[in-house]
Amino acid sequence: CRAARPRPVRFGFFPTRTAPGLTRGPRASTAGTLDACWLYMTDYSASWHTARRFLVVWLLALTWASCHAREVVDMAGRHIVVPDRIERIWGSAPPLSVLLMVTAPERMTGVNLPPTPEARRFLPPGVAALPVLGGVYGVGRQANPEEVLAGRPQVALAWKSPMVDPAMVEGFFSKIGVPVVFVALDTLADWPAALRFTADLLGMPGAADAQAGHVERAMARVKAAVGDIPERERVRVFYAEGPTGGATDCHRSFHTEAIELAAGWNIHRCTQSSHVGMEAISLEQVLAADP
Repeated sequence: CRAARPRPVRFGFFPTRTAPGLTRGPRASTAGTLDACWLYMTDYSASWHTARRFLVVWLLALTWASCHAREVVDMAGRHIVVPDRIERIWGSAPPLSVLLMVTAPERMTGVNLPPTPEARRFLPPGVAALPVLGGVYGVGRQANPEEVLAGRPQVALAWKSPMVDPAMVEGFFSKIGVPVVFVALDTLADWPAALRFTADLLGMPGAADAQAGHVERAMARVKAAVGDIPERERVRVFYAEGPTGGATDCHRSFHTEAIELAAGWNIHRCTQSSHVGMEAISLEQVLAADP
């Protein structure tokens, strides 16, 4: 600290005052902190003993933080540092909130949508009373950073999907200083791995094995029952949406996945282009497809 020389750095440790040669701004790196130590001793006339104590406390804080954190690899292959024990977590999209309701509802800091009266009886205790925070992408209410931070989440979950811009999601959470973990959750087949991954992330290895196994066994039963039905014999289905029925979803959409799993044949053959779906379709197209 005594050897640190004053040099211009962007520094925000003393926000109420600008020292000679220093510019106020975002918190600096380690080098900037050493300059702060020099500033603390000279510009504030602190004793060497006090400055040394400050430096020791600072180093202990860094050591404590590193000892109580760990690195995880999310389902997008990203390496993220998260707290060793996660007690508060937010899912930034409805499927991720459902994932948390199954694994650790007591650790949730909010939900994305207000639950309907019909849905409340299916929710774990306390979930219906959580604040409605919206989401980071998609339609509906967009999350307010201050409201998200009010819940003090230690980690956030994000949707790993080809329809989600990861840079946009990372930008949102980097601004509020919350580590974000991406989870793949586009199809029913993704759920067993997502359940096990989330339980491991929350320090509960094996806690979601029963739920994950239930999904795997159910999918296996369905496949055994209908998997050998030829395509030409499958029931042709039109999935009508909207007040006039003039919208539908692609056969590769997670909105209509159950039709294909149950050996139905969705007449709208295409790949989902957005989470919302609701693809426009004319009556002529429906009649030509002969559902």
